[in-house]
Amino acid sequence: MAREIVESSFRLPLYTDYNGAGIPFAYPPLGMYLAALLTSAFGISLFTLYTWLPTLISIGTIFAAFAVARRLLTDEWEVVLTVLIFAVLPSGFQWVIAGGGITRSLGLLFLLLALSELLALTQGGGYARLVTTALLLSLCILSHLEYGLVASLAVVIIVLFSPQETQDKLLQVSLIGLLALTLTSPWWFIIISRHGLDPFLSAQSTGESLGNPLEMVLLVGRSFTGEPMLPVIGLLSIVGFFVLLAEREWMLPIWVTAILFVARRSFGATLSIAIAILAAVALTRLLIPGLRNKLAQSDVVSADHSPIVAQGLVALMTTSILIYAAHGVFQLDQQLGTPLHVLFPTERAAMEWVSQNTPDDSQFLVITSSVSWQSDAASEWFPVLASRPSRGTVQGAEWLNGSFERVIQSYFGLQACAASSDPACVTTWSQSYERPYTHVYLTQLVTGAIGPALANSPDYELVYEQDGIRIYEFKPGPFTVYLNQGDRYRSQLDFAAALTAYQTAIEFDPSNP
Repeated sequence: MAREIVESSFRLPLYTDYNGAGIPFAYPPLGMYLAALLTSAFGISLFTLYTWLPTLISIGTIFAAFAVARRLLTDEWEVVLTVLIFAVLPSGFQWVIAGGGITRSLGLLFLLLALSELLALTQGGGYARLVTTALLLSLCILSHLEYGLVASLAVVIIVLFSPQETQDKLLQVSLIGLLALTLTSPWWFIIISRHGLDPFLSAQSTGESLGNPLEMVLLVGRSFTGEPMLPVIGLLSIVGFFVLLAEREWMLPIWVTAILFVARRSFGATLSIAIAILAAVALTRLLIPGLRNKLAQSDVVSADHSPIVAQGLVALMTTSILIYAAHGVFQLDQQLGTPLHVLFPTERAAMEWVSQNTPDDSQFLVITSSVSWQSDAASEWFPVLASRPSRGTVQGAEWLNGSFERVIQSYFGLQACAASSDPACVTTWSQSYERPYTHVYLTQLVTGAIGPALANSPDYELVYEQDGIRIYEFKPGPFTVYLNQGDRYRSQLDFAAALTAYQTAIEFDPSNP
């Protein structure tokens, strides 16, 4: 998309050619414009920018998290622990630097900076703080819609719980909202004038908001922190949530709950700062004081040595938690299916081969055996690196009205074919979802029966095989008929005509069809 901005002389394109799907160019454009500007001004390749820029911005979010914690917390140890926990919290960086991380990383950075300025405003800041809050909120919205939604809710909730007169609260919220609306208007006015509200309504409907409290409980019961092992930080944050409720500190628990209901899809990333704060609260206000009290009441340690032993145990416990969390971070890139698992060099080479050796009008079915479309790097990057449409890719469909859930359904249907021993699986999928194809791309992770099935089918020709990656060209015969799954029939020809041709081509025995 950054390339398209450069090619359009930095004018906002009407559509993006990603995956050949005719997707409205309604994405918040700040990240793409930044990449386009850097590649034009300094000649840095977009691949390099998309690899390293989100990582650098993600490092900057640690300092922004410190600014938020310093404004919100009064205990210095809580501030320090919050920053340390945030730095090793997978949900705070893994989706921020993966895939389209250039938009999410900027969204998280401006979200945190907006929170810091907003807290300063509610603690006695003047109108300069109000203007900078609105500016940072605008930059957040122009970076990522869902992060902008989280920041907007934060404005309402934080101002609502600030120690000010009701009239002042309403004035602040109104002015911030009006300024942000004005500052972002050059973008959203163009999008609405071109495409109407449909792209925004479609994107918002894919946020997977919770429909009932039971779903919220089930989500909290899972690891929303992205920790690959025991979710220690996640469990601590849940404890901290109830500690704040017990202390009648309502603002942070209400903010967490509100975002859980409206933005479950990016819950972990957008509330990573809240998760870090809640975990720090659990340690400093419950676990550490409880440990000290137990030691003070114990006969094992003398009263004179009890404080020293307590400090040592506290340091040991805190350090152990942080080391455990950091160790989990280093395990993430070794696990398939995580956002940090990048494309193999062999995958990139195969996609480059596709771009150079297949007709421009080729259409691919990319089968990866992945169980998560969000983490399927091959499916997401194939349209970009191969310059060919991937008929099962989900990314981008959120901007197409009414098709997102069906696209997700089709994705899992296609990946299920990896285990099928019947080549008709992919043709059945193609006809069911009305997505014609010319090639099937199997990644090196596909070890199921579909590979041998395609290899043994007369309708598929192996055109590429390297390091476990196989590409088959679909070359159906003029009367290809699949009859091996009961009476289920899939063909591009009328069944009666095909069957008649089949019967005349062989010596047909009606008693043994």
